Amino acid sequence: MNKKTKLMLYISISYSVILMVFLVYGIYQVKVQGDTFDANLLLIAEQNSKELAYHNLIQTTESTKEDRATIEQFFITEKDTISFITDIEQLASKMGITLETSQLSVNPKTDKSAAQLYAGFKFTGQEKAIKQLVLLFENIPYHKTIPELVLTHNPEDGTWKGSILLYITITP
Repeated sequence: MNKKTKLMLYISISYSVILMVFLVYGIYQVKVQGDTFDANLLLIAEQNSKELAYHNLIQTTESTKEDRATIEQFFITEKDTISFITDIEQLASKMGITLETSQLSVNPKTDKSAAQLYAGFKFTGQEKAIKQLVLLFENIPYHKTIPELVLTHNPEDGTWKGSILLYITITP
């Protein structure tokens, strides 16, 4: 091989090596850009999902406004507790029943339960009126439980005595 051929061989090999380096670098850059594209694509998909969830939440909030207002009627608020007790006492008086509030306290909200108004009443009256009062307590349009109801009959004068304990869920 003469000098010119050897020179051309070395130049060709150098040129091939340089081309291979650029080719490998180009392939590496394509892979890096592809990985960046995939990561950005996941971020965009996640952001779109969050936006969709937010719009669904807004739509649900708006479409259930009336339903939530209806449900709120079944809970007594802290500021309404005194008027609630007063209303019960007035109704009992109109029914001819002697009613005494025997217990009144608020059980604060915990992790497992909402705040509750504990209201206990003792009452005396005629059988029909007592039945109506108990029915009233059972059908109070608030979220409640009645853990205790005691009724006794006095055969001497025909009166009935009773006591009831109500746990009424209250909202702040």
